[in-house]
Order: sequence, then C-alpha cells, then structure tokens
Amino acid sequence: MKKRLIVIALLMLILSGCAGRPMTVLPNNPMKFIQFKVSNPRNNQDGYMAINYNGRCYVPYGTLKTKIGKNDIDRCVGYIYDNSGDTNNHVCTLVADPNNDFLVTVYEGGFMEQPMFLRAEDTYGQTVNIPGYIDDLGYDYWK
Repeated sequence: MKKRLIVIALLMLILSGCAGRPMTVLPNNPMKFIQFKVSNPRNNQDGYMAINYNGRCYVPYGTLKTKIGKNDIDRCVGYIYDNSGDTNNHVCTLVADPNNDFLVTVYEGGFMEQPMFLRAEDTYGQTVNIPGYIDDLGYDYWK
C-alpha cells in the first residue's frame, strides 16, 4: 500500500511538471492561420487541410520521430484558428530549417499531443533537408 502511494505521488509530480512548461509562447501579435482544403494534384480524391505562411502553402507531412525540445523551435509565429477561440495550436518555424520548408504545429496544454510537421507544397519533387526528428507519415501527397 505504501509503495502504491509513493508511485502515485511520483506520477502526479512528473505529470504536473510536464504540463506546466510550455514549449512555445505566442508572440504579441500572432498570425491567425485559417486552414483550407487542398487536393493532391495527382489524385483529386486525396484531400488535406493546409495553411499559408509567407506566400507558401503548407501541407501535412509527418509527425515526431524522436524528441524535440524548445531549442529546436526557432520561433512561434501564430496559431491555427478554428472558430472556438482556442489559441493553443501554435505554428512555429524550426532552427534546423532556415529555408522554412517545414513548419511545426504544437498544441500547448494538450495531454500527450504529438507535434505535426507541415511541408511547403512548392518543395514537391525537390531534395530538401529533412530534420532528423521528423517522421515522414507517407502521405500520398508527397509520393
């Protein structure tokens, strides 16, 4: 019984410690990203939700392969707008990607939420530097 209480107390301490430290913080004047649907140019039945940033369209590419930390995030530029008033789905640039070929969305305040990596549509068919922590999910859009 005593061991069980210790384990529960340790789990609570670990979980509360993780929840209290945001990875990203919105800037004073964040961009509001409105998602829109795009179709795979090679298959109109294959649709994705995309966002625009600096004149480029970004489409889902992958998720987290390994650990990512605050030092991997270049800066938070805004949030995904969803009509609910929730501003916790942050859009960020990456230190390892100075060309901004990828963006990452990080949901702050969500328990066990995985970051989602978006790739610039104009990089299709090009060789780009893919940071090692990005796991390509094999979306048909990128095949």
